[in-house]
Amino acid sequence: MLTWIKDTIQKFNFDGIRIDTVPHVKKDFWKEYAQAAGVYQVGEVLNGNIGYVSYYTHDGLDATMNYPLYFTLKSVFNYKQSMYNIRSTFLNEAGAFADIDALGVFIDNHDNPRFLSITDSIPLFKSALTFVVYSQGIPIIYYGSEQGFKGGNDPANREPLWTSLNPNNPLYTYV
Repeated sequence: MLTWIKDTIQKFNFDGIRIDTVPHVKKDFWKEYAQAAGVYQVGEVLNGNIGYVSYYTHDGLDATMNYPLYFTLKSVFNYKQSMYNIRSTFLNEAGAFADIDALGVFIDNHDNPRFLSITDSIPLFKSALTFVVYSQGIPIIYYGSEQGFKGGNDPANREPLWTSLNPNNPLYTYV
């Protein structure tokens, strides 16, 4: 795996990689993997516990997907909880993660129901997307968000983009 990732990065000249299901591999492997890759890595650790997720950024990966913030954003934008929860999450993350500016910030992805399947509100979705783009961290927009995809639980949230890409979609132009 170490030789494979090093060769793959060199062959395709990637400047960063996303790693799926990081907790399914022993943590000490990720340090070697990161060194072999030699580029930014963001790992998926599907958990809302800041301590658990941040563990993978200490002497391991550069960053993780910011699942603790994702769950907070979901409660704020989908369920209209207080925006103070966002501040609390950021304050708690500041002391836990090696570099909170490197975390992947998102509102939709392939493992969770899409935002619009929970809350069918384009204005709220636009607010959430705007937060993702301007938030602390690295924004990640899941394909189909710009088309207003409303897929629910996996695999319904993996709609094919190639059959419905519309560059005139209001969300497309917004993003």
